[in-house]
Amino acid sequence: MLLTISPGHIDLPPGSEVILHYQTWDDYEALLLGRRDNAAVKIRYNAHTQEMRIMAPLPAHGNRSRTLSDLVVALLRHQNRDWHGFDPITLKRLKEAGAEPDACFYIQNWQAALGKEHIDLSQDPPPDLAIEMDLTSRTDLAVYQILGVPEVWIYHRAV
Repeated sequence: MLLTISPGHIDLPPGSEVILHYQTWDDYEALLLGRRDNAAVKIRYNAHTQEMRIMAPLPAHGNRSRTLSDLVVALLRHQNRDWHGFDPITLKRLKEAGAEPDACFYIQNWQAALGKEHIDLSQDPPPDLAIEMDLTSRTDLAVYQILGVPEVWIYHRAV
């Protein structure tokens, strides 16, 4: 499979990652729009480093993500806590950062997320927990700091 990245099309082989340097917020938004419904391709952006990462997860990615999400749900149920989860969702802080965690959970602010299909971090609180699977790339915690996510769980594949 060939690697193709253009404003209208993104096609990456599973397990691949592309890092683009000197990118702008407009470049990031254009790629998000160009991706259309291809949610299998994840895009992360950090305006401070001007770096955009485009990743195509491996098939095992979803299984491990679901297992970790199930663990979070089991822990919350055990504690008799309410929550609202998203899988997948794009989190953006305008002109600063954007990420697409494998899953995220609103726990303290779960009611603020009910009924929402999109999160607008200029108006909505950030999720309390984000989950990332680092099977093909490494999570940039600086992006989550910019987004205001207080806790990130990362699964690293043993090498």
